[in-house]
Amino acid sequence: MTLRPTTKPSRLSKRFSRSPTITNHNANSSKRESISIRLSLSGFRRQSHSKDAIVPTRIDSVHTNEIPTQPSAPPKPQPQINYTHDPLQNYIPCLYPHCSNHYLPSSLGPTYYSPKKPYGLRNKRGLCPNHASKDLKAANEQCKKERERTRQKAGRKTLGMVEEEFESWMRFFNLERVEESKELERRQRVKVVGWDEGLSPGSKKGKRGEGDAEEWDWKYALRPCTKKGCKREWYSPFDEGLFRWYSRECKFGLRALEALCPACAKEEIEATEKRVEERTTDVSKAEWENWLANLKNEREVEREFWDKAQGRVVRERGMQPRAVEGKEPGLEGKGVETLKELCVVM
Repeated sequence: MTLRPTTKPSRLSKRFSRSPTITNHNANSSKRESISIRLSLSGFRRQSHSKDAIVPTRIDSVHTNEIPTQPSAPPKPQPQINYTHDPLQNYIPCLYPHCSNHYLPSSLGPTYYSPKKPYGLRNKRGLCPNHASKDLKAANEQCKKERERTRQKAGRKTLGMVEEEFESWMRFFNLERVEESKELERRQRVKVVGWDEGLSPGSKKGKRGEGDAEEWDWKYALRPCTKKGCKREWYSPFDEGLFRWYSRECKFGLRALEALCPACAKEEIEATEKRVEERTTDVSKAEWENWLANLKNEREVEREFWDKAQGRVVRERGMQPRAVEGKEPGLEGKGVETLKELCVVM
């Protein structure tokens, strides 16, 4: 008996015959997905690589900003000179007759000695601002009177001739003031440092003329402290940072002694003020005022005595152009053995 194939197997064969097509489609789709995944992975890798490349630069930039730069070479050692004093750059005296004022040249300003209106005159050097202003005002008044006098006696002269005559007078007048200013400056320099600008300090040391020796004032040079056992550096009461402190009145009308260095003078004036305050509770007001007046007189006598002692030491040492360290002549009555000197550096 022979069996004939039915229609169902044919359907099944057809169904199974389509299966390879289906598998090919699935394979293609899987390939596309794999390719897309690879592309996405490659893109992710590129992005990750780019981010990784940026991160070190950011870290480097933050690292360099946080750490300060180191100097290429170590700083040079500074000279072991603790005090350099130039008397002409500190408080200097006014040379106007009977004037005891002092002024600081650096406080005058860069245009202080420039020509001033209306006649182009300048302030004279060697004078304090108060007397220099009065002198300039008087000179301007003299110029004004001279101009009026020139116009009044003009006669038949033209205005141009009158102005030319006044300008000629002004030239001579201004030249005369310039020479007076130079002479005042020279005298001031000799008084403060002991020699003129045209001569070197070494040539003037110990060879001052009679006129210069009389004009030179040792008080503007560095001086030693007169307190027993004090070995601090030499100082000057006319120093820019010390002048106002030494010249002002403290409590009870007392003043610091210029014969003592700043540290010793501060201790002495504080101790004296404390002693005066304690004295107020022991005696009556009248007795206290009399005692205070006697105390001030005693301090003035002491000031004059030690002023002479300091002057003797400074004159023996003289004004020296360089720093010297060594033994100095002692101050009589105080037993100062060794003083460290830093002389004037011009």
